[in-house]
Amino acid sequence: MRIALAAIGLVGLVLSFSTAAQPADYPAHYQQIIDASRQERSLLVYSNMAAYNWQPVIEAFNRHYPWITVQTLDLGSGEVFERYYSEVGSGARTADLMISGSPEQWIEFVSNRREAVEYVSPELANYPQELASPLPGLYTVSLDPMVLAYNKLLLAENLRPTGLQHLADLGEQEPGVFRGKITTYDVTEAFGYAINWAFVRDRGGEEAWAILSRLLPNVRPERSAGPMLEKITIGEYVAGYFISGIVLFPRLERSGQILGWTYMDEGTPFFMRGMAIPKHSTNVNSAKLMLDFILSKEGQEAFGRGGLTPYRADVDAGEFNTYRSILERIGGESKAIIVGYDEESLRQLDDFQARWESLLGR
Repeated sequence: MRIALAAIGLVGLVLSFSTAAQPADYPAHYQQIIDASRQERSLLVYSNMAAYNWQPVIEAFNRHYPWITVQTLDLGSGEVFERYYSEVGSGARTADLMISGSPEQWIEFVSNRREAVEYVSPELANYPQELASPLPGLYTVSLDPMVLAYNKLLLAENLRPTGLQHLADLGEQEPGVFRGKITTYDVTEAFGYAINWAFVRDRGGEEAWAILSRLLPNVRPERSAGPMLEKITIGEYVAGYFISGIVLFPRLERSGQILGWTYMDEGTPFFMRGMAIPKHSTNVNSAKLMLDFILSKEGQEAFGRGGLTPYRADVDAGEFNTYRSILERIGGESKAIIVGYDEESLRQLDDFQARWESLLGR
């Protein structure tokens, strides 16, 4: 577990912000939230993002609200919820704001346990609601792409896959190169299951299963993107699919031109990274300020610099990708596979995992 701590800064800077005003287009009562946050002083965030993702966000947030010390804990997607439930059960202090990439856990948290504060952000008007707030009190931080990666030193140009069908073809044509040398997320993990389920749903059901039935015999799954990319880099694997772009892209230069990647022919899964204020937050006003800042144009740009994928329409691509710029590159919305919050995925969980694992040969 890694901890990122943003300190308040110089006394003079704090004094210069002592009368910090609300954003101009926010409702008049918003100033009450700002004023109340001064009595809280700190904000504890549980997320599945690293310190480098958070750094530009916290720096920009503290320029507006310098009296709030922000502490972020980098946890696994499921661990975000497990830690919260454990701490609530023991009466310990817990998260003020939660961010995770686990649709299955968010459905349980929001719809079944009713643990999210049903806060309505003034930034919601700047987004399509189905993307920005798919469940009451649940907001989307970013829409991050899943891509296909490969080792350029081990795969000649004619063996570099462009999609899952192509990768399945290559596996059958060149078994000596690809057998046991392909990786992806394990569907026994919530993250991997959500991506695979959305792919099958959006790409023809049995047609998608036909591709997986040819692909999975050559696959060795992993639990997270970091080990996948490390093993592709050293040659233990030659390729991997449904790999998180926000983990891959910062590694490209560091890999020494070893890693190659592409968006997939069949379409690009975009993961909705969820965010909510839990009911047991003790610094709820500070949490509202951070949630609204993340959804603001400035906050989305800051997360873009931190490696995530902004999806707000008025954020332009430049030093980072945006959801809109990726859509333009892959051929529009018909090529986007949104990994969202469908309760049908929970009902199909056991059967889907069993079928996937049988194709894997477990």
